[in-house]
Amino acid sequence: DGWVRLEQGGYVPCEVGGVQVLFKQTEETRKGRQRLSAVQQARQDAMRKKSIRVVSEPEDNLASRMSIRTNDVDIVQFGTPIFYIEQDAEHIEISLMRLGKQKGQAEVFFQTQDASAKAGMQYEPTAGSAVFEDGQSEALIYVKMVDDGKWNPTLEFKVKLTDPKNCELGLYLHTCRVKLINNIAFPSNRFTEYLANGRHGIEEIPKAALLLEFMKMMWKAPGVKWRTITTLLMDQVDNLYLYFVLSV
Repeated sequence: DGWVRLEQGGYVPCEVGGVQVLFKQTEETRKGRQRLSAVQQARQDAMRKKSIRVVSEPEDNLASRMSIRTNDVDIVQFGTPIFYIEQDAEHIEISLMRLGKQKGQAEVFFQTQDASAKAGMQYEPTAGSAVFEDGQSEALIYVKMVDDGKWNPTLEFKVKLTDPKNCELGLYLHTCRVKLINNIAFPSNRFTEYLANGRHGIEEIPKAALLLEFMKMMWKAPGVKWRTITTLLMDQVDNLYLYFVLSV
């Protein structure tokens, strides 16, 4: 029957080297199997308890979260979490969406917030309200851009919704990010005519002039000017001390 019988009597099926074998069961082997089974059962119970997490939440927080799905109040939120705009554009249009029955008038307030982009330098600070009329599902917010004419990495600022009236804010899209794409060549646009000629034109860019443009860009960076002047002045302290010693 395909079994390798070692002894006659009570057998315990087992596998050794890919071959099914029947071992004779004694009192010691029976107790050992019972202990092993008990250990395995305890380990499985512990793993099941570890994988189940019971998280309690205050009733008021749970009610407020559930109310979004159970009441009839519309939800107002941004159309997408991230908007993109080139920095030399005049303004950006940020879309809002209204979810629900869209009955009656709904209103939310919005305000821009600084991140890596700073108000007055890359964009104009903007605050106001967006009103949804009866049956209106979309609205737009306009934020003016400020083109400083400088090369910058990709910067961003935030727009946040607050104080909803006759509506509720979305759980996650109550805040969006606006990324400013800078289209100025590094370190400036002085050599754009060379770039139009491809690799051959790039090789013809005067190296001294390119270095000078880079130094101008760094000099205009916030905090670089006064730090550079301070460093140059402090470096002269050793020279002044040496001059004083030689003069005396």
